[in-house]
Amino acid sequence: METKQAIEDRHSVRVFTNKDVEVNKLKGLVKLAQKAPSWVDSQPWKIYLVRGKSLAKLKGCT
Repeated sequence: METKQAIEDRHSVRVFTNKDVEVNKLKGLVKLAQKAPSWVDSQPWKIYLVRGKSLAKLKGCT
């Protein structure tokens, strides 16, 4: 995708459903995020995927 097309096609989403996202899709997004550049290749980010009971606990729902 060209940069111009990506900018023109951009849109915001403000309404979400409670539908679970497939684990394979989440893993694919994490792999893409790992390819994102960082300043002086410092790679300061940490990514955590949580679902189910762990997510509820993180949200403070339990």
